[in-house]
Amino acid sequence: MLDFSVSATDGEILLKGHLRDTTDFKHFHSILRENRCVNFSKIYSVSWLGLQRLLEFFKSSNIIIKAKNIPADVYAMCIVFPEFSENVQVESFEIDVLVNESLCKKELHDMSNLKMRAEGGHLFLGFPNGSYALGLASHVFGDPSIDLRTLEEKSHQNLTEHHFWFSYISFTGFVNDMCANSIKSTSIVVEETLQAITRLVASSEAALKEIQPHSGESRARSLLGLLTSVQKATKQVTDGLMESRVPYLSLKKKYQTILLNQRIDPSRVLFDILKEFSEIGTTQRSLAKVLDFMGAQLVNKVISFGEMAGIVEIFQQIDKNSLPQNKVELAGRMLFPTDSRENYEWSDIIGKVEADYQNVVASLEKCTIALQGYDLIRQVLEHRVSEAEMLHENLSSYSSGMQSFDAIREKMLEMTCSKQVTDQEKLSFKFYFPNESGSCSDCLESGDINFF
Repeated sequence: MLDFSVSATDGEILLKGHLRDTTDFKHFHSILRENRCVNFSKIYSVSWLGLQRLLEFFKSSNIIIKAKNIPADVYAMCIVFPEFSENVQVESFEIDVLVNESLCKKELHDMSNLKMRAEGGHLFLGFPNGSYALGLASHVFGDPSIDLRTLEEKSHQNLTEHHFWFSYISFTGFVNDMCANSIKSTSIVVEETLQAITRLVASSEAALKEIQPHSGESRARSLLGLLTSVQKATKQVTDGLMESRVPYLSLKKKYQTILLNQRIDPSRVLFDILKEFSEIGTTQRSLAKVLDFMGAQLVNKVISFGEMAGIVEIFQQIDKNSLPQNKVELAGRMLFPTDSRENYEWSDIIGKVEADYQNVVASLEKCTIALQGYDLIRQVLEHRVSEAEMLHENLSSYSSGMQSFDAIREKMLEMTCSKQVTDQEKLSFKFYFPNESGSCSDCLESGDINFF
């Protein structure tokens, strides 16, 4: 069963399944020429790289795509990419609607029916029934000019201050979600690669057992044990990040409810909000340590457990002339389990073992690169932890007035800008802080580093 499929009915394209790093869009070309409206309602999950490749594919088609029924989580990722607004016309998308301080619900809305409302000096996306989308309108629409107009019209210290902190909480929560998403994507590549290596090694070992029953320890069995370790560590980190999502989301809902409430001065509770925010961030240090194990240590284990050169050398040293034909046949059945042939030559055996070895080498390289993604995610998490710790250390002087908002903002921005190592961080920062991108211009150029 395919993870991802594309079908066309009545002039509309339906995307269905899981959009992954390796999803192939070749079969999409001919369908897209005749159908310009793309329905996203059956997209169950997306990886950052998979979505990036899809948007690049849309861009290369040189046509404007009409998108409808985009799930909320997918839409939140889409609008961070500049090419999304350039090549996609959104007809409808799912929105997290703020019901009250503790409750959100997802609603599907047509873009043409959305209504803008300015409340509390901020522009939130309002609906006729009086409810509001969770997040600043600029974050919902991907249009920073909305906030720029509001800040210019109602320029005062408190508004700028709340706008910055609400954006920072939104940015951190989004990056947390991206880390969880990237962990899943990376683990899929690692697990599938380890499984492929295990199959190749196991078939060669099984063939060797038919020829030399007392050959050495099974590397394939060791690889299965390593695969279990990867799955366990991945679940631990992913569960931890998803658990962090709850308090980040709760804090964002609480802050927005306060900002919308004209009877409450948000400045009175700001420092309680920031204290809670910093405490959430500092708890993620343990997750970064798990990722450190998954990255650096697993690379060495994969290389050592996946090494197949020794098996190839044993096969190459076997005297084929003294080998009974029945053993050659048995070895052939191990190496070619789906082959209907009855007779195998030694050249078939040695050729298959050597070809499998080359595939193992290529897979090991792919797996090693993928494992580096864990280290990048670890760095991203550590950056957010460092920012939370810095905020916690400065909160007392900030709340007492000994340190100004401008001073603490400069510290936060400097720390965030100086440590960006992935395109995810760079694009996310530029999206949530478009007015600050000038101070981080050296960091915001898209580079070669990305999650794998």
